[in-house]
Amino acid sequence: MDKSTVYNSLWGVVAGDMLGLKNSTIPKKDMIPVTDIEDSHFGPAGTWSDDSSMTLCLAESLTTRRGYDVNHVAERFLKWYEQGYMTPIGTAFDIGNTTRKAMENLKKGISPYQSGLNGEFDNGNGSLMRMIALVFLTDSMPLQNALVISNEVSSITHAHKRTLLACAFYLMLGRYLLKGETKMLAYKKACEEFMKTYHNNHEISHFERILDGSISQLVEDQISSSGYSIHSLEAAIWSFLNGRNCEEIMLAAVNLGEDSDSVGAITGGLAGLYYRDVPRHWIDRTIKKPLVDKVIDNFMNFIAH
Repeated sequence: MDKSTVYNSLWGVVAGDMLGLKNSTIPKKDMIPVTDIEDSHFGPAGTWSDDSSMTLCLAESLTTRRGYDVNHVAERFLKWYEQGYMTPIGTAFDIGNTTRKAMENLKKGISPYQSGLNGEFDNGNGSLMRMIALVFLTDSMPLQNALVISNEVSSITHAHKRTLLACAFYLMLGRYLLKGETKMLAYKKACEEFMKTYHNNHEISHFERILDGSISQLVEDQISSSGYSIHSLEAAIWSFLNGRNCEEIMLAAVNLGEDSDSVGAITGGLAGLYYRDVPRHWIDRTIKKPLVDKVIDNFMNFIAH
């Protein structure tokens, strides 16, 4: 596997997160469009949030264990939550309610198989944002094996079937992109595979705008980029399909507003995987860049072997 693909994909998550923090939680009508990484109310330019932290925790766990271990992944997430592990400022911040409740469940000793929440209002994007590392881990696995891992990693925090399906679609799309398909063909194949796999699942109705092939043709005002997992997935796919390089795609994603850091991270993972041209000046501005570099380099070497 080309290390550049892994490198740009994970850095795409971090860069998208950093770009989006400027307008995160600010209503779209009040936001000022961003063109670069800037200071935000969370910290100085180069600050990254839970999106990147949990992605790095997952990548580091896969590297350390030389594969997937759900208990070790959960331990790393809890270390992030309690000790500020894999954070730029030494403390976890910008944590969604569902993730916070799941972390408290883990603190109580509840198994990662039961720690996640599965109510109708637990369909946030807190697990979707960290899925990109699993694209590389599961690349050569049968799809059903890959989906078991995707479901389990999501369910540590977000266990509702709708969000499990959102993560599954993201995984399918990423796997086709990794196989070298054009982005439109990868999108088409992911839709076909998703419908074949989940045609009997009633939750599939929530994916209509993605599965009918119309998502890329919608105008910006028809795209919501809230923290709801379906909205975030739609926003990421819309931005990815309509852009011509990482910079254009990621700026389009974060300038949709609303949950801009998470949407930026989700989109950045796909853009980096496909285009492999995450702007170097964004990467170089990252707070604790050596830490991020180390995690990504180690993960690249693990995946390459």
